[in-house]
Amino acid sequence: MTRISTVQLRKWVLVGLGVGTLVSLLSGILLTDDWGGLLLNVGAEFGGALATYGLLELLIRRREEEEAKEKEREAKKADLIARMGSSRQDVAVAAAEELRRRGWLTDGSLQGAQLAGANLPKADLMEANLQEADVHGADLQGTLLFAANLQGADLIAANLQKADLVRANLQGAHLFMANLQGANLSDADLRETVLGRADLQGAGLDGTDLQSATLIGANLQGATLDENTRLPNGTKWTPDTDFARFTDPDHPDFWRPDA
Repeated sequence: MTRISTVQLRKWVLVGLGVGTLVSLLSGILLTDDWGGLLLNVGAEFGGALATYGLLELLIRRREEEEAKEKEREAKKADLIARMGSSRQDVAVAAAEELRRRGWLTDGSLQGAQLAGANLPKADLMEANLQEADVHGADLQGTLLFAANLQGADLIAANLQKADLVRANLQGAHLFMANLQGANLSDADLRETVLGRADLQGAGLDGTDLQSATLIGANLQGATLDENTRLPNGTKWTPDTDFARFTDPDHPDFWRPDA
C-alpha cells in the first residue's frame, strides 16, 4: 500500500475541515433565522476546526520527524555495509562492530550484501545473517562465524583458514577454491554446498552435514570426521570411508550429486 505523504495529508485535513465548516454554515442558513445564534455556532465550529487542525499538525510533524530519522538510519546502515566490504581491515572490522552494536549484523540487513574482497580477518561475525551475500575473495581468516547464516552465499576463493564455522548454515553456498584449512565446521550445514577444489586440509568436520555437496577436486587431507558426519551420498562416515569417491572423478565408484 502506498503511504500518503505529509503534504497530501495536510491538504486533505484542511479540505476536510473546510468542507465540514462550510456544510455546518450552509445547514444553519437553511434551518434557522437566528443569525446571531448562527454566527456564534459558526465561530464555535471554526474554533473547533482550528483546534483539531493544531492537534493533527502535531501528529503530522511527529510523523515527519520519524520519517527523517528512518531515512537517516537507512543511510547510516548503507554506509556501514559499504564500509564492511572495504579492503582496509581497520575500516571493515570497525564497520562490522558498529553493525553488531546497532543490531544490524543479525537482523537480515546484510542479506544479499555486496562484500566481495572484504578484509575481515578475526572479525566477530557470530550469528551474522549473510544469506545470499557476495563475499567472494574475502579475507575471513580466523573469523568467528559461529552459527552464522551463509545460506546461498558466494564465498568463491574466500580465505576461511582457521575460521570458526561451528553450526554455521552454509547450505547451497559456493565455496569453489575456498581456503578452509584448519577451519572448524563441526555441526555445520553444508548440504548442496559447492566445495569443488576447496582446501579442507585439517578442517574439523565432526557432525557436519555434507549431503549432496560437490567435492570434486577438494583436498581433505588431515580433516577430522566422526560417526555423525553425513557424507554427500547421505550415508554416515566410518573409519573405512573412501573419500576419493567424492573428490576424484576418475574413481571407479565416483559419486556426485547430479549423477
